[in-house]
Amino acid sequence: MSWVQQPCVPAALKPKFLLFVTPVNAPDLPPDRRRFGFDNRNFYFFERGVRLDDACLAVAPLPDYPIRHLRVGQWSPGEPALWTADLPARPDRAVYRTAYRALTAQPPAYRALPGPRAGFNAYVTPARLTLAKAPCAVADTQARFVVHAEPVDPRVLAGRPFANLDFAFPAAGARVDTACLASVPLPAYPLRRLTVGQWQADADRMLWQTELRLSLTPAGEAAYRAHYRALAAATPALREPFRVYVTASAVTFAKEPCTESDTAPKFLLHILPAHRRGGFDNRDFHFAWQGAHFEGRCLARAPLPAYPIARLRVGQFRSDADPLWQAEIRGPRR
Repeated sequence: MSWVQQPCVPAALKPKFLLFVTPVNAPDLPPDRRRFGFDNRNFYFFERGVRLDDACLAVAPLPDYPIRHLRVGQWSPGEPALWTADLPARPDRAVYRTAYRALTAQPPAYRALPGPRAGFNAYVTPARLTLAKAPCAVADTQARFVVHAEPVDPRVLAGRPFANLDFAFPAAGARVDTACLASVPLPAYPLRRLTVGQWQADADRMLWQTELRLSLTPAGEAAYRAHYRALAAATPALREPFRVYVTASAVTFAKEPCTESDTAPKFLLHILPAHRRGGFDNRDFHFAWQGAHFEGRCLARAPLPAYPIARLRVGQFRSDADPLWQAEIRGPRR
């Protein structure tokens, strides 16, 4: 990026130049600039300028990531800006196309329903959430996304239930050819669940919202693998359709072989205390909250309360909230 003045007057040697760089993909920004949405690369003439005969030239290098937009300008310290201008910058189409093909070669964590107002598909990796759509119309570039990341350990957010990562497509998306791609980085701490949705601004409603199953890290897979081996040596309290294991501290639902359709259920878990007649503690949960799918196996685990338990009512719901199956088993020995 270059600024040139000719003829060059002495006052031209003093200004400060404005240079705001907005990337195609927000994660390309330095961590301390992500909350602003652009990289501030302002500089003084004396830092990057030179006078050549009767001309003044200032040059500022641009970052190597794809750029959506540049805001440039000039002002003197302590005075209003002399001028500012917005310059559109086209993304690197070859890089974008390669990234899109690599992403959409894998099945999405959420697939949008077909139709004239179809939403974006959602893809999850351990590091980021990406939303993609093709064909993508100009109207799709105004989409707004809801992204709520709930940590495994609530203490990392000082008591807040989730990290709010909501964003608008113009802040972290790009449209190239007939495809759209928007991406947001996920927190580094382990996540219990990820709630994602798309807001339809012209109708003032949610177009879709879902809870996504998160990819396991290598360490997480190793831990689940070890836990699965330990369960295999024990006798289940129930064998079909999910095997159910009960210990003093948790109840675990396990299945092998396990398909993608087995990762959708909501499990029924009612705890009937030993010292109370009537009533139960409802601890129903979704597989997406407390489960993992790895190596053709499914494992979902729910902690049990410390008080004495007489019986456990376990089961699995249909999509219409009616139980698909349920059974009662004896509570853990304590």
